[in-house]
Amino acid sequence: MILLLALCLSASAAELKVHFLDVGQGDSILIEAPGDKRVLVDAGTSGADVDDMLRKRGIERLDLVVATHPHADHIGGMSKVLKTIPVGMYVDNGMTHTTMTYARTMATVEAKGIQYRAGLAGRVFNVGNRVRIEVIHPRTNKMRGTRSDLNSNSVVLRVDHKKDCFLLTGDAEDPSERFMMNNDIANCEVLKVAHHGSKHSTSMEWLNAIQPKIAVISVGEGNRYKHPAQDTLNRLERSGTEIHRTDLEGTVTLISTGRGITV
Repeated sequence: MILLLALCLSASAAELKVHFLDVGQGDSILIEAPGDKRVLVDAGTSGADVDDMLRKRGIERLDLVVATHPHADHIGGMSKVLKTIPVGMYVDNGMTHTTMTYARTMATVEAKGIQYRAGLAGRVFNVGNRVRIEVIHPRTNKMRGTRSDLNSNSVVLRVDHKKDCFLLTGDAEDPSERFMMNNDIANCEVLKVAHHGSKHSTSMEWLNAIQPKIAVISVGEGNRYKHPAQDTLNRLERSGTEIHRTDLEGTVTLISTGRGITV
């Protein structure tokens, strides 16, 4: 009995857990890596109370926090998180914004003395035991003249845990996808569908390049943008991808052993 318990604890300690938090119409992803390492990607809107969600999960420190881009549905709750939970490093796409939400966030980074890095392609963070997080977009020369430059320059992360892979795309849009495909994007088992499943992302060419087995859409129930777009859902279904949505299921947790992923 003791041996069985020890084996179970050992197996659990070696798992990577990726929680796509139910924050309504926004994004927030908590990564719990082997070795007791914690990473937060985005923090939803101010009303989502991501700081409270983290405390209820027993999160007392975040080793890395990434803001994919400075829109309020991704960094609205960020300042509160940074104020209430110790953070090792803060990463964003290096683009400024004119909003008070962005100003408060960066003021908190400075006031707390949090180490800052721009999230540029090629930057790698080794988190926990055999977990590698690589920035694959944007590059130093940002995309300009797109439908939304802030979206198109979202920080895109590839998270590798041994043989398992997660692709976290922020609000990247069609120009971002084309750019990454032109730079030899590799396939990946799990795709966080960009921009809440809007019609401006997730082309069939992108899905053919990524070949995801599981797709997660972070989206608010009955949102005014009508996300996710039916065309996007149709493309995901045609690609044979298993779809999960926070508006229908609440928080979606994926568990990786390094040799397979379960929902």
